[in-house]
Amino acid sequence: MTPHRFFALAELAPWLVLLLYWAWMWRRAKPMAEAHPDPWSNFNRLLIVASMLLLGWHRLDIGWLGIVVIPRCLAKALTGLAVTSAGIAYAIWARYVLADNWSAQPTLKVGHELVTSGPYRFTRHPIYTGILIAIVGTAIMVGEVRGFIGLAIVFWGLWHKSRFEEDLMNRQFPEQYRAYSQKVRSLIPGVF
Repeated sequence: MTPHRFFALAELAPWLVLLLYWAWMWRRAKPMAEAHPDPWSNFNRLLIVASMLLLGWHRLDIGWLGIVVIPRCLAKALTGLAVTSAGIAYAIWARYVLADNWSAQPTLKVGHELVTSGPYRFTRHPIYTGILIAIVGTAIMVGEVRGFIGLAIVFWGLWHKSRFEEDLMNRQFPEQYRAYSQKVRSLIPGVF
């Protein structure tokens, strides 16, 4: 196996771990009490699929999408793999702490709790933060313009989705969530 092929497979491993964990934890969720109507949800899903194609399909390295931003080398591959793995670990930690309050779409669960512990002390949407960190690592491994376009698309989609979640939390926990929002940033600790 060539080193390039090894790292192409290695960049998939953390994402497969995340996928398997999500599938396993999917069964542990409270029943839904209220869903937020998100007219953009299908568009967001389409954007996520498009960005995953940009990040993962190596045949898209054509034209300006294939312009190399970070040249191939062992250090780049190892750095990207470490950053991806750290982001996946952070997202899994956040999903674990959120427990049965989690939902794929912006919803309130029966007996919904406001979670502010664990990674929720650093960002209000740490699952998204972890996924963004992981995508930064994957973009580093890809090293081409297409990887960073994929990152920008995912960032916009997750930020947009987080607005709907914020709306639900503000309605469900008006005083608590307002105080929490003033202390803890949305996606990037101390910044945004």
